[in-house]
Amino acid sequence: MGCKQDPKQRKWTMAQLTDVVREQTGIEWAFFGFKQSDSMNRRVMLRTYPDGATNEKSKKCYPLSPYKNHDILTYIESRGLITPERYGQAQSQGCNITDLDYLLYLRENFPTDLRKVLAEYPNVERILFEHDYGK
Repeated sequence: MGCKQDPKQRKWTMAQLTDVVREQTGIEWAFFGFKQSDSMNRRVMLRTYPDGATNEKSKKCYPLSPYKNHDILTYIESRGLITPERYGQAQSQGCNITDLDYLLYLRENFPTDLRKVLAEYPNVERILFEHDYGK
């Protein structure tokens, strides 16, 4: 979306990041917030583990595996914890810089942050333009 890529910048996978954190911290087990309801691929992956949540061999645990977003939000609210921001009806939030709902939310609530996004990803501005003025 207009962001200049640095060819020298390494692209890390989740597994690589996990290995780096383990090496730097000495922590043996890694815990992730993946849920079976996230996607078909996640469901298949998590259901290969005997309990659907723990992979003893790789020392990875997915304690949220059986829950849906609604279950987790209900838990958060029942404990008086801070609820995550929502800016649309999408299942997943905050992983797509081209999401119109996200951009509109930023424009309405955090214009300074929107300017930072547009500075980093200048072509994203066309999404807002098309929303405001049509294609």
